[in-house]
Amino acid sequence: MTLKIQIYSSVFSALFGILFSVSMNYCYKKVRIKNRYGRIAFNLFFVLIHVIGYYMILEKINNGILHPYCILSVLAGFIIAEILHYKVANKLHI
Repeated sequence: MTLKIQIYSSVFSALFGILFSVSMNYCYKKVRIKNRYGRIAFNLFFVLIHVIGYYMILEKINNGILHPYCILSVLAGFIIAEILHYKVANKLHI
């Protein structure tokens, strides 16, 4: 795999981590499911949809090859988005 494709993969993975964090925060604020099994089903469906979307786009970028740095990039993007969300929420007192 060329360096250009590796950079595309890692940038996409980081952006996907940010997207996942934002969509997770939005969905958990908007969707209130009191049933325990309903929450489990929603969480499984939510994660499954995001994982399928990630692999479909990763398939277009680098033939669906998942490297450890892709996983680290998703995790880094998620953590960065959570930190920014926490700081913004504290400043706005949400």
